[in-house]
Amino acid sequence: MLDTFHKLTLEAKTTAYDFYHTILQQTDALELGSMPSRCNDFHRAFRFWHVLLMLKRAGRGNDPTGVLCTQEGKLTVECPACPHPTKNLPNNWAAAGAMLFLYTLFLVVDANFKLKGKARKINDVELAPGMGCFVEENKYQQHLTQYVNESEISTCLSERDAIVRAAVWCMPGYDVTGVGIVICSCHGFVQRNGAGDLQKGERYSNMDYIIFCALLWTPLAQFVITYDIACQWSKNMPKQMDKLPKKIQLDLEQTTITAAVPSWHINSHGADCQTNYALAYRLGSGRTCGDKIESTWSQTNVLRASVHEMASGSLLPKKLCKAADMKEQHHKAFIKLSATFSEDVKAKWTEMVSQWESDPLNRPNPYEDTRIDSTLQDVRLQLSKEDAEEAAQGGISAHQTSMSSFLMTGIELEEQQQTLKLQIKGNRLTTSKQKADLEDKRSGLGWCINQWRDVQVVYAPCVATLLPSTTIDDTEGQQCTTPEDLTLYLPSALSPTLQSTIPLLVEKEKKLREAQCDDALGEICCQRHILTGLVQFKKLNLAGQGNKLNTWVCLLYNQIQAKVMKADMRYQAAHAALSTLDPNRDWSLRLQVLKPGNICGPGKDPEEVSNRRFIMSWIWLVPRARLEGPDELRGDDLDESQWVKARARVQHWEEEYLLVQEEMR
Repeated sequence: MLDTFHKLTLEAKTTAYDFYHTILQQTDALELGSMPSRCNDFHRAFRFWHVLLMLKRAGRGNDPTGVLCTQEGKLTVECPACPHPTKNLPNNWAAAGAMLFLYTLFLVVDANFKLKGKARKINDVELAPGMGCFVEENKYQQHLTQYVNESEISTCLSERDAIVRAAVWCMPGYDVTGVGIVICSCHGFVQRNGAGDLQKGERYSNMDYIIFCALLWTPLAQFVITYDIACQWSKNMPKQMDKLPKKIQLDLEQTTITAAVPSWHINSHGADCQTNYALAYRLGSGRTCGDKIESTWSQTNVLRASVHEMASGSLLPKKLCKAADMKEQHHKAFIKLSATFSEDVKAKWTEMVSQWESDPLNRPNPYEDTRIDSTLQDVRLQLSKEDAEEAAQGGISAHQTSMSSFLMTGIELEEQQQTLKLQIKGNRLTTSKQKADLEDKRSGLGWCINQWRDVQVVYAPCVATLLPSTTIDDTEGQQCTTPEDLTLYLPSALSPTLQSTIPLLVEKEKKLREAQCDDALGEICCQRHILTGLVQFKKLNLAGQGNKLNTWVCLLYNQIQAKVMKADMRYQAAHAALSTLDPNRDWSLRLQVLKPGNICGPGKDPEEVSNRRFIMSWIWLVPRARLEGPDELRGDDLDESQWVKARARVQHWEEEYLLVQEEMR
């Protein structure tokens, strides 16, 4: 019966109370007889049986020193695939040199706030203190008494939930508000003394003690710890370790601890964290994602369906085949990319990566995207300077409005037309006021276009023959063309024959259109960032809060989505103009055709099933356009981050191939 209940607690999350009363129903369903409750006796018997079973399986009955001499964490089942000195490593593993990453222990740290314990004021007897996964309670509580009023400071832009909970989390009536845990990243085994109760959120004092207790029993040279707040935890980790008991402190001169943010959690962090704490740029990490802890919580949370991610033995052969295939694919792609650069440039970039890997705190991060802020207004300023230089050299302008200002005004009028079309499309115009407002907007736009036409015929005389076919005012026998539907006849809308008569105007529009594409993409990315944060805020804070707040969020969402649509229309118009003015040139490699499916991100959408299959949309990867000039960055600088990232992908698949082979050894 005890064995049956043990299986039910693991598989069906059945409590002792429910199991006991199920037995009672099987024995006396009508409750005709009366008998005293034996639920507490059953619970006590199961605890004794469970501890005796663990001691038996650990072989403690054969130890002459007895059960009381059992080391802390000795009853924990260790992961057979992870590295353990004197057990599954070569004798000379410490002298592996560049291949030392094969003997690195990858760990995941996290906390769960669904596993709570009420303050029942019961002095219960601990049958196996510190012998299993949990830390020894008395030593743990003695350590925490020194940090009752510890303050948690965060400088991360993401404001991770762990930091917020540590500062404000308080649950009256509960002694335990959650559980902190340390597991191996690849296989999900809980480490020796790698778990502990939390009293007030995910505080550093609690988590530091649990983490270093788990590291104590595996004397390796390298550890990689993934933690959703690793960007904060790692900054003061050496100082925090000095406050821990001497027994669990590590010699950081002999042991390297690398902290990183898991691949899924890092999407909600800022740009600094995404480059400095990403596993994708850590040497020797292979294809480790660091999110294995989420599948562990799915098995322990009673209120969630059990999702068993613990794979069978057939997983490793599949991982090996996939790693071999992806290693080959990325290697071929990297060779093609490297062929476009000189050997000196590649050697320079490789040296920069090596310097950053040896000293990441003081060396510039080569994986950071190069930002060259060239906006539409920057190009406008540059063209205005060119107009001023021409005037200084004795050039006479054909009109008091400069050529650059004329083009900028034309592009602005085009955007106003698109905005008006979008407003008309989204409104039914059922009231007289709505119709009157629309006519006022049309009148204002029509007047601006007529004023702009006077300048247009000066700088583009070839357009004069096209203008009589479009009119704003009603004439007899002609149908009125509304201002938003008028063709402006910018150089990009003309035929190649007519474009050849205004080459200077065509060249200036090319520059403006490329900058317009960059501005539109920047606006799309900015608004998508806001939308992603808004959706997350709604899920975490407004679920079940009533219709008023949710309606407000929906209205705000629609407003931001409208801005995304306007930016999309701007990009489509600018891209179409560039395709006409300068087809199949360098800009087309950077500024691709924008499809509806490309407007997503920055992270993985909830409906996507796998982080491994997730590919970031190209709009987040496109480098910004650059201005010409002696002080601007060269093209090689824009390609640097892309080349080193491609190199990192090749290295990680090669590392993954070797790591899986080592796990199977």
